[in-house]
Amino acid sequence: MRILAIVGTRKFQNSRALLYADLLIGYEITWGKWDGFVTGDADGIDLMCRQKCEVASQPCEVLVPENKRWEPAGYKARNIAIAEACDEMLCIRDPGSTTYGSGWTANYCRTLDKPVTTVEIS
Repeated sequence: MRILAIVGTRKFQNSRALLYADLLIGYEITWGKWDGFVTGDADGIDLMCRQKCEVASQPCEVLVPENKRWEPAGYKARNIAIAEACDEMLCIRDPGSTTYGSGWTANYCRTLDKPVTTVEIS
């Protein structure tokens, strides 16, 4: 099975950015070569991925942190699990975002020698 992780920014500064992200995620879920998807439980890109998978009846594993903190057993562990669960990753980010969780996850995925596509939309 080929699994694509889709992660990204929770909130974009430009509302048009969400339209571009929506098109990109929709394409991967509808026309991509994937057997399933994995994402987190955050708002923004994670939520968009979950909703689009549901509408398209595509399998989507949603990973939730045990604790609402970076570590231990929090977002860091969840982000590592996302990177480990996928074959490739799509990271959609707003370069002006004040958080870097999805960027951290993409960087970690690269340390596993997995392909990562990072799309920055502002």
